[in-house]
Amino acid sequence: MTAGIGHNQPPTPFDEAVSAVDLVWTEASNWLDGATAETQAEADAIGTLLDMARKAKKQADGARKAEAEPFDQGKAEVQARYKPILDRCDLIASAAKKALAPFLAAQERAKREAEEKARAEAEAARKAAQEAFATAASLEEQEAAEAAAEAAKDADIRARVAAKDTGRAKGGARAISLRTTIKPEITDLKALMAWIWLNDRSALAGFAETYAAGAFRAGQTKMDGVRAVEVRSVA
Repeated sequence: MTAGIGHNQPPTPFDEAVSAVDLVWTEASNWLDGATAETQAEADAIGTLLDMARKAKKQADGARKAEAEPFDQGKAEVQARYKPILDRCDLIASAAKKALAPFLAAQERAKREAEEKARAEAEAARKAAQEAFATAASLEEQEAAEAAAEAAKDADIRARVAAKDTGRAKGGARAISLRTTIKPEITDLKALMAWIWLNDRSALAGFAETYAAGAFRAGQTKMDGVRAVEVRSVA
């Protein structure tokens, strides 16, 4: 039989890593069936398997890093090359927003004043129409009341339009306007913690566990409400 193309090529680092891991996996399948070690010989054999697995992983991870290094270096070079021009765009956008903010804020104030005036006019027109209908007796008075009602409708439409009007700048694909966001400002930390304790205790417990673990790693092992528990695990 004629050997295929590449038949005599040496194995790649990936092939070698796969072979090493497969070898350990096959051996481990014979030993690690869910039962625990009962004798020193079994413990030593499993210890050997653990050592083999660590070495196989180290070999595979080393091959992975070596194979990925050119791509990592290429990505880092591309990122470094584009970063200055992307940063310049961000600086331009930041400066443009600062230049627009006072103008847009002034526009917004004027729009809201116009909205308030339109709402007041709509309310006055509505009351005038109600009064006209309440006192209308003759045909002429009823006709005048109908006209007042139409005027009230028009005033209400103008008020609705004014409410949607915002300060904006044009000059691109979309209009630029002020954006309103809501962010929390903690005024009473103790009250907030009490609220979380009553309404979302699991979130508070998760934070507390993370904080305590970090404090222990930093050497702070004495805290109220926390005790040190010794945990033994296979190294």
